[in-house]
Amino acid sequence: MYEILIPIFIIVTLLIIYKIYNNLKPRIRKQKIFQMISERLDANNSDIQLSNSKSYDFTLTINNEVYALKIVSIEKNSEITINNPVTWEMHFGGGEYIGKPYRHHRYLREVVPFLKLKTEAKKIVIVTPDAKRILKWINESEMIIVSPNQTIDGVRIMNIDDFFNFILLT
Repeated sequence: MYEILIPIFIIVTLLIIYKIYNNLKPRIRKQKIFQMISERLDANNSDIQLSNSKSYDFTLTINNEVYALKIVSIEKNSEITINNPVTWEMHFGGGEYIGKPYRHHRYLREVVPFLKLKTEAKKIVIVTPDAKRILKWINESEMIIVSPNQTIDGVRIMNIDDFFNFILLT
């Protein structure tokens, strides 16, 4: 009887640990990003705080400009496609080499409340780890590559490295 219960207990314990780890992973990543941003800010002209809103993660103030920051965790070697103002899609599973098709996709539902948010602050979505490309559909057959300097539907979307360059320039 114990020969059956011990493996079942071990499997259940491992599943519980895995579930806890997966729930803590985004929080740990956001704390690391918070620390990295805090270290790079000029203390005289800027401030970063955890947000009270569930729609975004941080509130950043630089030279009296207020920014609402949303951190989006994506898969490695993926690209983001902006289909319309509230529908963003991540394509992943293609590998590191150009020309290899992306086999999987997932809609980024976690950004929808942020995209619909009405706020005076300028909205920035920070993608981590870096996306290969960020694309936006113009019409049924045309796409553009979104640069970190562009504002798309009232939101700037950029990789974490581009965001650190943005901080230095602001």
